[in-house]
Amino acid sequence: MMKRLLFIPILAWSAAMLMAQEKPRRAVYNELAGAAGIIGANFDSRFSANSHLGYRLGLAFNAGRTSDKSEGGACVYQGPAAVFEAYGLIGGTNHSLELGVGMMHGIFKRDYERDATPPLGMSSDPPEIWKYGYYGFANVGYRYQPAVGFFLRAGVNPTFVPETHYGISRFLVYPYLGLGFAF
Repeated sequence: MMKRLLFIPILAWSAAMLMAQEKPRRAVYNELAGAAGIIGANFDSRFSANSHLGYRLGLAFNAGRTSDKSEGGACVYQGPAAVFEAYGLIGGTNHSLELGVGMMHGIFKRDYERDATPPLGMSSDPPEIWKYGYYGFANVGYRYQPAVGFFLRAGVNPTFVPETHYGISRFLVYPYLGLGFAF
């Protein structure tokens, strides 16, 4: 009887450990700057348990200057955005070089800087205008991700805009820092 009582918890513990090994590494974290713009909240997961390929989905608050040449760089934007990225990891189990590409899409309020002159024909107090905007980005960074526990990302996001009609940023390199929890 005693052997059975010991066998059941050992069997349950072994099954739990096997199931934990089959689950892909995941994380939730906040990101400062980088592709998020100012700040963002992200969910990150690998495609499978043993894969070095993964993705992240995030919501962010972004702000900056437009790339619309007709506005002479005097128009600023701010608003909510969604961040999507696919990445690959090179390196060890917990410490890796992260390389990825992604897109940021958002709806932004455009406004003029206080000391800028609005375009000809517009009043000095233009109406609120919300417009779609996006930019693409690459990702080069360091990642610390244990199976469970503290999660860290740090690196740079070079941004690019394939065209200027909806593009909201000139080519820039934004540093980032991501802190969160891996599970």
